[in-house]
Amino acid sequence: MKTGTNLLLQKNSRLIINYLKKEKKMKSIILTIFSVILSVLYLGCAGSKSLTDVSTGRVPEWYQQPPANDNYFFGVNTQTSVDMQTAFDKAKHGARQEIANQVETQIDGLEKDFMEEVGSGENTQMLQQFNSASKQVVSTALSGSKVIKQEVVKNNGKFRAYVLMSYPIGASNKALMEQIKNNQAMYTRFRSSKAFKELEEEIEEYEQRRQEQQNKW
Repeated sequence: MKTGTNLLLQKNSRLIINYLKKEKKMKSIILTIFSVILSVLYLGCAGSKSLTDVSTGRVPEWYQQPPANDNYFFGVNTQTSVDMQTAFDKAKHGARQEIANQVETQIDGLEKDFMEEVGSGENTQMLQQFNSASKQVVSTALSGSKVIKQEVVKNNGKFRAYVLMSYPIGASNKALMEQIKNNQAMYTRFRSSKAFKELEEEIEEYEQRRQEQQNKW
């Protein structure tokens, strides 16, 4: 009788142990499946995150609303790269180009004023000389632009760099005046014009501001 009871107990014990093992294995499987589902959901949310999501407090205010000043050109730009320094370099190049476009637009206006006043609108050689001077001034602006603010955020495995650069309008005017004075034909033609005198006055004001800023330091 005892032998039969022992056999029955052993059998029941094995059944219970097997049941517990199966239950434990099932729980493990369920937990694994649940973890996979959570991971997929998380990756799905992260993958759908766009740059507009970053704008909720991450995009610099100075990028969205660049400063305005009568004495400076400003350029902003943003670029991405897997390498942070490359992102900054690309953004600085874009900001410089934006400033160069503004300088070029300003010089185009000055060229029009000069040509209308001195009557050289159809003088091909004079136009070519002025265009050559304009290119030199733009080149100076590209190299002379300075970074005044920069910031970087990481998004979707990439670095996004934001850059704000500036260049004094007075420096652009001064560079143009130097180009004109270095060209005897342009200088002789323009020096008695109203546009030339106004340009000189703006350069004097620029030099005064520079001197005042240096004295503060």
